[in-house]
Amino acid sequence: MRAKTPARPTSTQPIRKAEKTDTAFVVGSLTNAVLALPRLLTRDTFGDALVVFASSDLARTKCLTVSFRRTQFADIAGLLALTAFAASRYHEHLVTKIGAPDSLAVRDFLVLWRYPAALAKALRSSPREIVSGSAQWLDEAPETYLRKTDGVGALELNRRWSESAQSDRRNFFEFETFLVGDSDLDLPRLEAARWNDKPIKAVLSTHLKEIDTGDEDHVSRVVVFESMANAVQHPRASLVQTASVFQSQQENGKDPHFRLCVWDDGESMISTLREAVNKPDAKLRADGWHDAWCDYIQTIEYSFDADQPDLGQTNEYRFDQKLNPTSNSSDVQLLLSCFSPGITSTFVRGRRNAANGTVPLHAPAAGMGLYTLLRTMVDRYHGTISVRTGEYLLRLAAARGYRGSVPTARYEARVYRRPRLEPKFPGNLLTMTIPCHRRSLPDDGTVAQRSSSGGIE
Repeated sequence: MRAKTPARPTSTQPIRKAEKTDTAFVVGSLTNAVLALPRLLTRDTFGDALVVFASSDLARTKCLTVSFRRTQFADIAGLLALTAFAASRYHEHLVTKIGAPDSLAVRDFLVLWRYPAALAKALRSSPREIVSGSAQWLDEAPETYLRKTDGVGALELNRRWSESAQSDRRNFFEFETFLVGDSDLDLPRLEAARWNDKPIKAVLSTHLKEIDTGDEDHVSRVVVFESMANAVQHPRASLVQTASVFQSQQENGKDPHFRLCVWDDGESMISTLREAVNKPDAKLRADGWHDAWCDYIQTIEYSFDADQPDLGQTNEYRFDQKLNPTSNSSDVQLLLSCFSPGITSTFVRGRRNAANGTVPLHAPAAGMGLYTLLRTMVDRYHGTISVRTGEYLLRLAAARGYRGSVPTARYEARVYRRPRLEPKFPGNLLTMTIPCHRRSLPDDGTVAQRSSSGGIE
């Protein structure tokens, strides 16, 4: 059955009528407007909310309040998407604020994960200045938090919560915004070192994987380092925001998992590689890569059509990682090429280095970062990687039934072209999800919390 197209919202649309549905709606004027978020906030439902906003006559409002009043669940990827949207408005000299949730659990989550502070830093402001109305809820201590004070709980909630200064990190997994300049490109090494500390390694080794000792090291050495290195190297990247979460209960039907998100406001991975392939005789592949490292990616493309709201499959093919991208490659093929061994645009555009002009010794060869991230996330941890950039959402996972035989595909890619009315996603958002292999986390300080965020991929 075909989905109904939402009515075009206007500044006079009755609020009460809109509130009866779970869809986003916008009301107000070109001076001040409110975008009311749905009850379930994820990366994709926020994109749907932006379709409503962009379709209205208020898309250029000077001051927009993004209201969490109806929101009952917030995913970290959805909140990073909100940061990306607000930061893009900031560069257009437009103001974006947030409105307090009615849900105590959502308020606790936003405060405990320090999202208002991270958003404010991205907007070069202060937490109270980016909150619409009373900001007293920012000072509330968490009331719905249910974890104990050891294990995951000890990392999520500092026992000296009330005594901690606003600038102190009170939650290991909280949102963090980095203002990136050419002198701050050592961030990947510093963040990886933080994830190599004993408490977090103990938690990772307990919950992520039930195999060889030391497997938890790959989270800091590969997952964190490579995702951060990818972010800071994007042209014109000035902001990087990160967040992570252990989701220990099956909210929204999802199994327990660990999730890490990294967003940067640089140029899209697609446009960056497109610029490189358009240069005559450009070198796009680093020396030293080998055919044996390459695999097939079974790729299925989907798209939203303005006149056909149903999600429709448009193309299916096997993508060969051995092939070099060309000027004739589609946007989807360029995005997939970013995960091929040795593919890089740095030979064309140069590489941003840390202040001392060095690169960390454990950094991989050029063009191997995202490939190494893919192998680690999917092959080692049996997890998934998703990328939101421009018009596209890419989800990479293990191919069903893969047993290592060529030409069977090793990976499966599902690529969704978002609705045409949705603004292009600013920058690049990587979401890495690793399953917790114990379906019910043990009573070692990891009791479920209602205000945690897992989300929907």
